[in-house]
Amino acid sequence: LTNAGLLCNECESLGQALSWLREGYVVAVEAHDDETAAMAAILVSGFSSIRGHLHDDARWLLSIGHASLERIEPRPLLESWWLVSEGNVLLDEGHPAEAVAAFQKSINLKKEVLGENNVDVLRSVDNLATGLEAAGRLNEALATFSANTKAAEQLLGPEHGLVGKLLSNEGETLNLVGRHEEARAVFMRSVGILERIGTPPELVAY
Repeated sequence: LTNAGLLCNECESLGQALSWLREGYVVAVEAHDDETAAMAAILVSGFSSIRGHLHDDARWLLSIGHASLERIEPRPLLESWWLVSEGNVLLDEGHPAEAVAAFQKSINLKKEVLGENNVDVLRSVDNLATGLEAAGRLNEALATFSANTKAAEQLLGPEHGLVGKLLSNEGETLNLVGRHEEARAVFMRSVGILERIGTPPELVAY
């Protein structure tokens, strides 16, 4: 159920993702599986905040995830996911500087466990760039987005869906710093990739 929730989130089906992750948490608690319970609570917290803006629920679930982590042996990767969710909650609560610190810690942990060249690391770097943008550190955010897009292209290939999503984020920051022609070119490339991989039109239209 937890893995199904993750897959639904990748497919942009937030409601179904949250439903299955919550059910996964309940099943894990009933089975005394603290690791899976921690994972489900952490993921629901992050998705509720950054995707649903339900920060009160997200903060409560974040504390449940932390409590579940405390019951098991150290799991650095799970801890890194908790830090990502904490960063997302902090962003939603209006604390970008603290969010940036949480995202940086998550990157450091993920690199220790997964190495530099890993999709999960790329996602956390994207979180970091988003936090930098929210904190008003636009030049740093743009440099981080750009470097992360290049890293994703090298790891996954130039036509991968994640590259399309990262390009979109990079384009947003280019707009914010007034580089509108460059932003348009980046957005056009992003749209092309997303359309070619079959992304639903309503998710590309923005």
